[in-house]
Order: sequence, then C-alpha cells, then structure tokens
Amino acid sequence: MRTSALAFASALSCLAAAQFQWEQLPDFPGTARDDAAAFSIDCDVYVGTGMQVGWSLTNDFWRYDSFSQTWSPSTTLPASPRQYCTAQSLFSQGYLFGGLDASGPLSELWSFDPGSQSWIQRASLPGAGRYACGSFVLANSLYICGGIIAGGTALNELWKYDPFTDSWEQRSSLPGVGRHRMATAEGGFVAGGADSSYAPLDECWQYNSFGDQWASLPALPEGRFGGSGASWLSGILFVAGAIDNATFRASAFHYTGAGWELSEAALPSERRGGVVAVSGCAGGWNFLNYGLGLDGTMARRNDWFGTSFAFSIGEQSPSSFSVIPNPATEAIRLPEGMSYNEAIIINAQGVVVVRISEHRGLTLPVHHLSAGAYLLRLRLNEGFSTARFIKLP
Repeated sequence: MRTSALAFASALSCLAAAQFQWEQLPDFPGTARDDAAAFSIDCDVYVGTGMQVGWSLTNDFWRYDSFSQTWSPSTTLPASPRQYCTAQSLFSQGYLFGGLDASGPLSELWSFDPGSQSWIQRASLPGAGRYACGSFVLANSLYICGGIIAGGTALNELWKYDPFTDSWEQRSSLPGVGRHRMATAEGGFVAGGADSSYAPLDECWQYNSFGDQWASLPALPEGRFGGSGASWLSGILFVAGAIDNATFRASAFHYTGAGWELSEAALPSERRGGVVAVSGCAGGWNFLNYGLGLDGTMARRNDWFGTSFAFSIGEQSPSSFSVIPNPATEAIRLPEGMSYNEAIIINAQGVVVVRISEHRGLTLPVHHLSAGAYLLRLRLNEGFSTARFIKLP
C-alpha cells in the first residue's frame, strides 16, 4: 500500500466540502403530529406536545438518543396538552414556552432537568399569552420573539428570560410587521415567518444582546413560514416550510454570512410544522435531526431523519479504540478479542454506508467506499465504542 500526504489531505478535505444527505431513522414512537416542540441536551433530543392525529392536543414527551438512534419515553409535561410551543436548551436544561391549549394562548414557561427527569414551572411571561413564537439562546439568556395572541394578532415583541433570577425583561422589538411561525437559530437569528394574514415573509434579522439592537440580513430566496432553523456546520440552515396554507416545501436554504444558498439537504417530502434539533455528543460528533410535521397531503407524520458531522476531525479527542491500517484502502482490522453486536460505518455526510447486524470477524472490507473520512461505531454489550479512519482512493 502506498500512502501519500496529498491523498491523506484530500481525504480529510471531504469533510469541509461535504454536502450532507438525510438518512431515515427509527420513527418517532408517539402519535404522528405537527407543531410539536423539541430541544437537545448533550446527545439526547426531547420531542413532545403538538396536534396529533385525531385533532387532539398532547403533552407527552419522548427522548431520542442521537448516538444509539433509539427512542424511549420521557416525562410527560405536567400541564394541559398544547401545541405551537417553542423550546430551547440552556445550561443543560430544556425550556418550553407558551403555546396554545384548549383555553387559548399561554404565557407559561417550564424547565426540564434531565438528571431528575422532572419538569418545574418557572415565572410566566408578564404579558399576553402567545403561541407560534420564535426563540433563541444568547449570552446565557432565553429570548422569546413574536408569536400570536388571542384574536389572531401577530406580535413583534422580544422578551428576555434570565434563568438565574427567574425573571423577564422586555427588549427592543423586532423591526417590521408582527410575525409568527418564523425559523430561529443560535446567535439571535430570525428568518421568515408569516404576518397576521398568513402572508409569507422573507426578511431575516439578527439580534445583538449587548447593544439591544437588530441588524438586517439578506432576505430568504423565498418567503416561508412554518419552517425550521438550526445552527449547523458553517452557518444557518432553514429547512422546509410553506409559502401558503396549502403549498409546502421540502427544500432547504443555507446561510454562511454572505447570503443564502439552496442546500442539497432537501427532505424526502415537503413539510410544514416539523421540528429540527442539533445535538452534540462526546467525541466531537454533532447530529442534526428533522421530523414530524404536516406533509403536502395534509397528513401528520411521525418519521424521523438525521445526519451527523464531525467538526475538525483531526482535532477531536482520541477514538475509543484503533483500527489498522489507518489510512486504509482495502480493509480495516479491529483489535484482537473485540466482540460486537453491530458495526456501523458513517460517512462525512452523516449517511450510514455499512451496517452489519451480527458478528462477522475482526476484518471489515472498505474497498468499496469512496475516499474520505469515516466513523466506525460498534455496539457492544456494555454500550458503544467508536473509531475514526481515513479511506484512501
């Protein structure tokens, strides 16, 4: 085998230039629904509330382990069933705000502790109840933006919640018209949404908490509402959404600072009112998930998709074990005595390219894989072990 520095560098560069694809993962085990809420704590994504099949509201929650790709029941919200909540994570706690229950818009704020698996009610927002708000975390605080109050009026208000004092403070309103169902992302980004008459908006803004000011960003290529936003890779991802109450999109836009570009990360089907979540696991792997929502046939969904990416793979913490040779061209070999129940190889786009569901020896062929960086994940009796390797041409 000949190994050149140029080939090795070329393989690593696949990470930086990668356009990821969605992989269909195990379905959400709860009832199919739209307008649910989701937040991430470490490697876990918590998904709950929403309008489920049968036109009934729900307050259940489910936990998804991004690394093992498994679902389990979580603690039900100890409050009325609701939809159109907004959720974020802050200081390893999940926060769920507002929404709409059978009695009307809500101003409640709840926090979730993953250690005790319990919910605690926090100070309610000192304003009118609201739903379909946007939210983001910035400078150790939770921000709630826009939404709809009773009567159908859309707001452009911005409120800051301080978790240390359990108190609220109103900040500078978002410029322009009131809006709801916008996409938000870490760093104070607000994109799209709809006004009170459900006209789609293409405006994008970023909030500066230190100056209490908003800055205008390049507009979306198409006005959308009911889409989902996330901080992902080198910028902001805007996924799916609607241009009116009957026309939904599967495509996504990616914002890198210079403007918006159409992303290759289109969903398998058009969607509105789904949830998106980014989770970070030990070892430097970050997972992006999208699921649920209403599709173009007006059917509620419970499917779940994902992709993963390792930032700066050469700078990550050491693998759980080593494979040889690395880089490899034909096959990799595991350490002597290692026994596994399942072996999975994931490429840099987050797609599972090899899955072996039973033990077949210590040598795994990789000759058929394209050049690039890969993660090998082994499911053991006591958990998971990982190793990273490079496949050369």
